[in-house]
Amino acid sequence: MSEWVSTTLKAIGAAVALWWGDLPALIKLLLLLQSADVLAGAIEAWSRRTLNSRAMRQGLARKAVVLLIVLVCHALEGAWLHGIGAAVAGWYVVYELLSLLEHAANMGVPIPAFLKARLERLKEGEPE
Repeated sequence: MSEWVSTTLKAIGAAVALWWGDLPALIKLLLLLQSADVLAGAIEAWSRRTLNSRAMRQGLARKAVVLLIVLVCHALEGAWLHGIGAAVAGWYVVYELLSLLEHAANMGVPIPAFLKARLERLKEGEPE
């Protein structure tokens, strides 16, 4: 690898590490759960032989928009809407957890009965 490429990659790595350190814990958790959900969805689709790049792109685009919403709300929190960033990030964290559990259940991973019942109600659109 050329010295220029190596130096550039090191600079990018340092910038990402610095940026990551400044992120609130809920946003870090959201990024982790989104990554886990994408991976679980890809594994589920692969195991069912339904892996589709178009569906993957659409899912990644939705997750990118969610991150934009969360980051904008986090920026608004500093301006005048105290607590909005954490509330929005927390809601999406719960959503990602449910999605991850749904992928696991679809692949036959044992899920506690009370969670499985809630997932079924959410799929059917019943209120909590």
